[in-house]
Amino acid sequence: KEWLLKMTVKNQVKQREAREILETIEQHGFEARLAGGCVRDRLLGIEAHDFDIASTAKPEEISSIFRQKNFKVIPTGIEHGTVTVVAKHSHYEITTLRKDVNTDGRHASVEFGESFEEDAQRRDFTINAMFEDRHGQIYDYFDGQAHLEKRELHFVGDAHQRIQEDYLRILRLFRFWARFNCTVNKQTLRAVEELAAGLGRISQERITQELMGMLEAEHLASPLKAMFESQVMVMVLPEASSIMGDEILATKTVKQPFRGLVRLSLLLRKVVEQAQISSIARKLKLSKKQEQILIAINIWGQALDQVPATQSNFMALADQCESIVDHFFLGGLIPAWKCLFPQHENIIKRAQVTEETKRYLRKSALPIDTKELMIEFNLVPGPKLGELKNQLLDSYRNEEWHTNEEGLRWLEAFLNRSDSV
Repeated sequence: KEWLLKMTVKNQVKQREAREILETIEQHGFEARLAGGCVRDRLLGIEAHDFDIASTAKPEEISSIFRQKNFKVIPTGIEHGTVTVVAKHSHYEITTLRKDVNTDGRHASVEFGESFEEDAQRRDFTINAMFEDRHGQIYDYFDGQAHLEKRELHFVGDAHQRIQEDYLRILRLFRFWARFNCTVNKQTLRAVEELAAGLGRISQERITQELMGMLEAEHLASPLKAMFESQVMVMVLPEASSIMGDEILATKTVKQPFRGLVRLSLLLRKVVEQAQISSIARKLKLSKKQEQILIAINIWGQALDQVPATQSNFMALADQCESIVDHFFLGGLIPAWKCLFPQHENIIKRAQVTEETKRYLRKSALPIDTKELMIEFNLVPGPKLGELKNQLLDSYRNEEWHTNEEGLRWLEAFLNRSDSV
């Protein structure tokens, strides 16, 4: 098949292994099909990260089947009918067919069923409600394939009902919209606006997960605009300011994993105090590293016109970035600055060129060691020695001297100047 040729070898292996698991379940008298995202992605011609499986077999039956074959089985969501089978090349979540008994706006009480159509009916979007058997036959109960071809995003059944079952689906709508460049009809957006307050029931961790997933996506402009218009953004990030289309376009050059954080910085452009940024990062329950990156983008960027734009200062900044995460200076901070601070274009370009052409100098050790300094200039450990070492490093990185002998002469002249003052 043409789509199979486009897949990486690793993904082909996982696909075959998933079908072997389906066959194993069927050999024991049960039905089993690939479910949801992996079916959607295959139809789109993109690689699936996970291969989830739906089956008529109960969790204990799945566990028994695969343990007899010496597979490791993990009861990852046993109360919801899900176990994970650990195979040679990947992990596969296998979930018993279900139907909702009642919902509370986030979680559902379910009972096991035997109907794939009933199971599809409880899913969020039509493009996520398809199944595929091991022979490649698609089971599509709600026009998911047609919607996928037209790039239309529809809830399964009534939008109000689907949202009220789980308010997180509001944010999932925007994430899938941004990921797949879909269109969303006015009736769906009206339901989102009417029910946006229900997001107050959702945990911050899940809100942030969906928000960052959307911000990392390729086609952000339309869903982000709709988030502001529908008041959803007020619910999830009231400090946010709108982003212009050309700004979003500029951030497409930012590599992962920085793109989402750069776009979050754009949304928070009016927040300039470090304490405020830290407070928002903690509210969003970002990691410490993500918080440091946000601070670096915003605070250091605000200081661009205040700190002398020397080669040494650019290198010191790159040192700080590298202490947060490797390659953040070129891969994250410079692209972020270009988006956030176009008025500093020349300074940003100089910083970029410095790192690209002088990284070897930043990484090289100072040609003069501490012991030699102490002997040559009769110094003892203390603040003065530390200050002189900093002066030496600064001048070395600015290429005011290069060799050990030149460095000693530079420092002698510096000390003479200091004494004369």
